[in-house]
Amino acid sequence: MKYLLDELLEKLPESFNMMELHGKVDEKTPYVLVALQECERMNTLTDEVRRSLKELDLGLKVPRGLQLGEISYTPRLKSHLKSVFLTILN
Repeated sequence: MKYLLDELLEKLPESFNMMELHGKVDEKTPYVLVALQECERMNTLTDEVRRSLKELDLGLKVPRGLQLGEISYTPRLKSHLKSVFLTILN
């Protein structure tokens, strides 16, 4: 499972630099505005995926002692873990 999380994090693209993209735009045509909006949405999506994968990674770590992980298993964490597990099976 840890290997899959690391692999997914590695394949996740970096966020778009919105300041740089806005600086490259000369004219904000409707097509350009849509493209910029889609870049912002993609940033939101990849940031959430990255955060979820890091949260899963923390939940899977078993430190020394009897603790089960660095964070508690919330319903959201269990849902993310189930999604990743189903991805492995497919």
